[in-house]
Amino acid sequence: MFREMGLVMPALFVSAVNSVIGTPQSSPRVLIIYYSLGDTSLVSVARTIQVATGGDIYELGGGYPFPNPMEYDIVFVGTPIWSANDAQPIKSFLAHTDLSGCVVIPFVSRTNSGRSFNEIANLCTGCIVDTDGWSGRRGHQRGLDKWVHRKLMLYN
Repeated sequence: MFREMGLVMPALFVSAVNSVIGTPQSSPRVLIIYYSLGDTSLVSVARTIQVATGGDIYELGGGYPFPNPMEYDIVFVGTPIWSANDAQPIKSFLAHTDLSGCVVIPFVSRTNSGRSFNEIANLCTGCIVDTDGWSGRRGHQRGLDKWVHRKLMLYN
C-alpha cells in the first residue's frame, strides 16, 4: 500500500497498519454447476448464485466444454430431487470428478434436502462439503442472497 504511494516504510510499521485497516482479501474462485432437466426454479437459483458470487456457471448436459473444478475454491452443486434422490448426472459428476481442496455447497429445488446433502457429502472425496445447503420449493428464493453471502464470508 505504501510502496504504491512512493513511500518505503519499515516492515513492522506496514504490518501494524495492515492489521488495523486490514489487508486486501482475494475473492474465492467460484463455480456453479447444476443439472436441471427443465427445472426452472433450479436454473433460477443457479443464476442468482452466479450473480451474487460473480462465479462461472455450467449446466451439466449443456454440451459446452467442461470447466476444470480444480481451478475453483468453492463449487456450488445444484440438483433437482427425483423420488427423494439426487439426479443421476450430478451423482455421476461427483463420483468421477476430483474436487480435492474445494468447498462443495449443494443447492436443491425441493425442501426434503437432508438426504440429498448427505448423499453429496458421501460422493465427494477429498473436499469439504457444507451440508447446510440451500433448499426451497418452486419459486422460493427469499433469503437466497443472504445465504450466498454468508457462505462466501465463511469460506473466504
